[in-house]
Amino acid sequence: MIDIKYHLWPIRTKVIAIALITSIAVLCLASIAFVLSELVAKRVSMVESATALARVLGVDATATLVFRDPTTAEEVLYALSEEKTVVYAGIFDAQGSTFASYLVARPETKGWILSVTAHLPYRFTCMVMVIVFDRFWST
Repeated sequence: MIDIKYHLWPIRTKVIAIALITSIAVLCLASIAFVLSELVAKRVSMVESATALARVLGVDATATLVFRDPTTAEEVLYALSEEKTVVYAGIFDAQGSTFASYLVARPETKGWILSVTAHLPYRFTCMVMVIVFDRFWST
């Protein structure tokens, strides 16, 4: 083990070492705060974007539920194929059973189990956001 004799260092070297250590600590803390801030901002942005998309699809899919047309409902959901961040979407009837669904057939989505909770409008699971809408919004 290296034996460093700090008490033999000149005052100037000690002051520089303390300033350097303090600067490194502050830089590390600021970097951590910046990364956490960016993660929170990314999640907020993701929620806002997905909420807007879900509202538009909800308006488009209303007629398919009224007229009980699952084929048209699947066509409405197929519009999500242009949105690369959407892995699964579903339209559910009043009883909660699946009326129409859209699932991306990509290798990385194989084996995913998507569970729906009625308590939260959205939640994050392993950096995947699941959004659940159980009512219609009036604008």
